Amino acid sequence: MRHPHLFEVNPAICFAESDIAPIAARQHQKIKPLFEWIVREAACAYAKRRDHEETWGSKPDTLHKVEARAGALLDLLSDNVNQQRLAQVDDASARQVEDLIASLRWLIAAIPTARTLAAVNGVRPGILGRPPDPQRRDLEAAYKKLVDRWIQIFGEAEFKLTDKWVSTDRGLEPDVGATALFLFDALKLIDPERKRLGEQLRDLMAETKKGNGLG
Repeated sequence: MRHPHLFEVNPAICFAESDIAPIAARQHQKIKPLFEWIVREAACAYAKRRDHEETWGSKPDTLHKVEARAGALLDLLSDNVNQQRLAQVDDASARQVEDLIASLRWLIAAIPTARTLAAVNGVRPGILGRPPDPQRRDLEAAYKKLVDRWIQIFGEAEFKLTDKWVSTDRGLEPDVGATALFLFDALKLIDPERKRLGEQLRDLMAETKKGNGLG
């Protein structure tokens, strides 16, 4: 585990001692000293994802226009006469035209990949097995950070242990399983108002196990 000062932590993100102390006290001995840093790092990932979704998540792009204009320019530059005219400008112009043509080809080829990545934004292949619910992406970002830290400390074998969930008057909550209890406590601190947190966390853990071959 890296030293806490190397964590990606926003100093503006903090928790009241009265909130975090009793929850940290319930954690495994290996987690206790780093619990607040781990949760703050996950909260930072959560905040970044939420900000991204609020700023860009629902806005359509205009990559189709970029693709069309790049294609049209590529067609024009592929004309031998146009290339010859431009090549006469100076000693470097012929090479610059070649580089521009190569860049346009790269751009046109990259656009489908950019669209695909946008469609599955926030998903790490093999961890989450299906495209995310847009309303769950912030939770997934925090979850991923927490899982990465947990696995760093305990290894993937910890995920093979059984976790048990029970229905309470507050909703579904973990009753057995150190991993589930840690994740639930941390995410509850990060997003205390989240509805159906237990159900979403249970589903995320099941997807992690399945994606990593741990189930």
